[in-house]
Amino acid sequence: MSLADASAVDTTASFSEAGIYVLRLTADEGELQASDDVTITVNPEPTPPAPVIPTDQWVNFYSQNTALNGQPVPVESVITAFDPDGVQCGEFTVSHAGWYGVMPVYGDDPATPEDERAEPGDEISFYIDGHLATPVGPDSPLTASVSSSTKLLRIAVASSAAG
Repeated sequence: MSLADASAVDTTASFSEAGIYVLRLTADEGELQASDDVTITVNPEPTPPAPVIPTDQWVNFYSQNTALNGQPVPVESVITAFDPDGVQCGEFTVSHAGWYGVMPVYGDDPATPEDERAEPGDEISFYIDGHLATPVGPDSPLTASVSSSTKLLRIAVASSAAG
């Protein structure tokens, strides 16, 4: 931990590692002394999700009426899709308010032992900017075993969920 200027009234502290730190501020004017402690928790940098690995099996999802807090999902919002095992299998950055897709949601490659993505029949979970979205149809969030099929799936996040 380092302070930009330890003798300044207003300064900044920098932490090089995650952990719990207790900082003590002490003031001393000869006869009067006071101190106070503050505990600061520094969290580790989040690990970014693994990149979406394209496979030769996928289902395209899209919508022209997707909402975040009752409003069209804003430009630059990120729509992500995860299989039931928590493996990210699709991602799309919104470029037109309220619209997402066509977003390929990739399926598992049966020729490999790894779980690359969704399996036929998996229910896909969608997120808008990290908030779990509720599928509201008209199609279902289930993957199909057909390569390159397309589904219209409107998703939404309610105000209370996106806080």
